[in-house]
Amino acid sequence: MKTNILLIISIFFITINFSCTSANNKGIRIAVTANLKLAMDSITQVFEKETGIKVEMSSASSGNLTAQIRNGAPFDVFLSADKKYPLALYKDNLTIGMPLFFCEGILIVWTRKDFVPDSSLNFLATDEVKKIAIANPKNAPYGIAALEVMDHLKLYHSIQSKLVYAENVSQLNQYLVGGMVDVGFTSKSAVLLPQLSKKGNWIEIDSNLYNPINQYIVQLKQKNGDESKAKKYIDFILGERAQRILKDFGYKTKF
Repeated sequence: MKTNILLIISIFFITINFSCTSANNKGIRIAVTANLKLAMDSITQVFEKETGIKVEMSSASSGNLTAQIRNGAPFDVFLSADKKYPLALYKDNLTIGMPLFFCEGILIVWTRKDFVPDSSLNFLATDEVKKIAIANPKNAPYGIAALEVMDHLKLYHSIQSKLVYAENVSQLNQYLVGGMVDVGFTSKSAVLLPQLSKKGNWIEIDSNLYNPINQYIVQLKQKNGDESKAKKYIDFILGERAQRILKDFGYKTKF
């Protein structure tokens, strides 16, 4: 019940905010999975400058955003950390066309402690590591990937009691920066930021240990939305300019 009330309140304020801004700017409304927020901030600045189209952005876990969309949140475009959620919206007849792949996320292990992570990840089971953060696998694909890695390396049972679940990757990164946890499984994009790149130690996790974290974009149906502007935004994300920015932020792209 509490979750439903919070969801309704969240949608209410999103709707009020977008109604005010869209009426004045005739822009578009974007729902962005948390791991992509930093990259999309940069890409959207370029898009707005080149097109003059105002973009309003809301960020949360892919699962949370999907629930908001199903409950009427007025988004025009949805960027998800996997295909499952936008595909479900497509099957519910809430999208214009199928979800489109646009980049692949990279999972890393990041620690603010002095020790350096190793590829076996055996250090996670040592007494030095007290708390390990992962994104909630119920809503966040990065959390699912983290569990897949633990299963492959047969680490889950030895570190299960240390796991701390963040709502999404953004919250997980806050846990790490704030020292609330010792280690986190997060997106490579987080540690490439200038203000974070020299804090702690991290390694990329072997991509063979988890299923690809493929990111998808889809246009949503909106009664009062501007379909042409939303499509222009999607085309921009799929284009070389945005793809190179995504690559700079630690994502695998086609360019």
